[in-house]
Amino acid sequence: MKYLPLIAASFRRRPMDPILSFLSTAIAFLLAGLTLGFARVLPHGDDGTMAAAAGAIALLGFAMILFLTGNALAQSVRARRAEFAVMRALGFSTAAIIALVWAEVLLPCLLGAIAGLVLTELVALGLSLVLPPVMVLPRPFTPPLLWGEGMAITALLALAAAAPTALRLARLDVAAALAGR
Repeated sequence: MKYLPLIAASFRRRPMDPILSFLSTAIAFLLAGLTLGFARVLPHGDDGTMAAAAGAIALLGFAMILFLTGNALAQSVRARRAEFAVMRALGFSTAAIIALVWAEVLLPCLLGAIAGLVLTELVALGLSLVLPPVMVLPRPFTPPLLWGEGMAITALLALAAAAPTALRLARLDVAAALAGR
């Protein structure tokens, strides 16, 4: 909780980075939720091709999260290198700075995942109102396992996106960063 003001300050400093992470995660989870939800509803054979296709589309969505989040994080940290050097000079440990960076990545990604899954349910609800009564969509539309697995995958993707940046911050030369080199 004591790092919350620092996270909020970083979001104000570069507001497009968390917005990009939030939107990419929400879109990826919307895509994954709709794909996996319709894979449960639509008729398919016993060969498992529908499930494999749904899984592949969901995996592509999660890969999109990883690359967009990693790119936004790398740009954000590069622009704030002097700020991290000041934090190190003030006595913040390397682990605390890395935890701060991971929290900056994790928060918009988890919120985006929740928003994407809620949006998936709203789209399914809207579709169930439009579709004929013969075609019934299950409640909940997204597989319940996707909520738990999705949050865990999002946390792991945030950790993977933050790892290269965290390694760079661990080797940060405070004097050089403060000098602008």
